[in-house]
Amino acid sequence: MYIANIPQNIISILQNTVPPPFLTAHVWNEAIVRNLKTDRSDHPNFQHEEENHTNAYTRHAIMSEFRGLFQTVTVFIAFILSILCLFAGTQRNLLNSVDILTLYTPADTTGSGANDFYSIHIMSYCQGTLGTTDPNGGVTRNLTECSNRTVLSSFDPTKAWPKEIAGQELGWPRVISDDFHALRLTSRVMAVLYCMGVGAMGATILVRVWTTLAPRPGQGPCEFWLFMLGSFSISIASIIATVIAFEFVALINAHGKGWNVSAHYGEKFLGMTWAAVGLLLAGSIACFANVFVPKRAASASVEKDIEG
Repeated sequence: MYIANIPQNIISILQNTVPPPFLTAHVWNEAIVRNLKTDRSDHPNFQHEEENHTNAYTRHAIMSEFRGLFQTVTVFIAFILSILCLFAGTQRNLLNSVDILTLYTPADTTGSGANDFYSIHIMSYCQGTLGTTDPNGGVTRNLTECSNRTVLSSFDPTKAWPKEIAGQELGWPRVISDDFHALRLTSRVMAVLYCMGVGAMGATILVRVWTTLAPRPGQGPCEFWLFMLGSFSISIASIIATVIAFEFVALINAHGKGWNVSAHYGEKFLGMTWAAVGLLLAGSIACFANVFVPKRAASASVEKDIEG
């Protein structure tokens, strides 16, 4: 066919254009490759260069597949961890120990109707009493109930007590209630960011499945930006949770000193949320390499092959 005799000086243009309507992409690419081989078959190092080019392309394809698998695994694990952090404590038997912080009330309020502790989660809070089953086993937490699940959840200790109990009767410092009132907006923003991050990760997983099953698998900027949205949302939410866990807990302990009121941050929650952040950041780097790096590498490879 006359297509095999395409002039060498326009091959670089042909590489970056679409085939004419009367040709399939396969025939178009075959004509270009055949022309390259015809023009360079008399070169003494042609076979060696062709083998090197094939090996480089194979290595590049393997690395692309590895990066694609790596980012899929990272976003899936981060999605599971974030889901667990988001829904922890929404039911009595659902990861009640994965809380942001636990507030302990004065020990002499046991008979008044107030609970001994309140564990605060993203979308709810749980309450219960403290007990000891073994003298050497330490204090155990006996959970009694959890609040309703809501994204805009905020904990108010005075509202969590029975209606007939007043803060003055419990010897409760009002300043701590004011601290929780000031935290309300921050905790709600954190919950919204968690929901955004979980939604972005779920969309990333669906896009990844679709691109894998597509006739011509590949990755586009859409998947990368979903990755970035999930990473940004979960990272900011984790930073807010960390500030609450350390700074706000320290504030409660300072204001509750002398009133027998204390708080403790949740180590499991912080470990899980920052593990999700680390996985998302690593997956975002792999996604960036898959979306943007191959195009530049492929263009450089074609130019080198033509110029050689």
